[in-house]
Amino acid sequence: MINSQLKQYLIGNLPEELITDIDVKIISGVITEEEFQMEESELIEDFIDGMLSPEELEMFRNNFILNEQRKDEIRLLFLLKRYAHHRRTSTARN
Repeated sequence: MINSQLKQYLIGNLPEELITDIDVKIISGVITEEEFQMEESELIEDFIDGMLSPEELEMFRNNFILNEQRKDEIRLLFLLKRYAHHRRTSTARN
């Protein structure tokens, strides 16, 4: 439950009372920095893999990709996934 709420939190798709609840959980340590970063990475992977609904994609673009750091994270994960795919396919051929 918390993972789906975090995803919706990250893309800006939660009612204000749930945003406040997530904020409190982050500040109090109920949601750890590691859990938060993991959810960010999973959200970026969903974006790269085309797994976001059209509504989520629009919210992702409007609310998540707000700074160069996140753009860099997306580029890096995209390149890593492409490299891993290339390595798997070239290894499978040999």
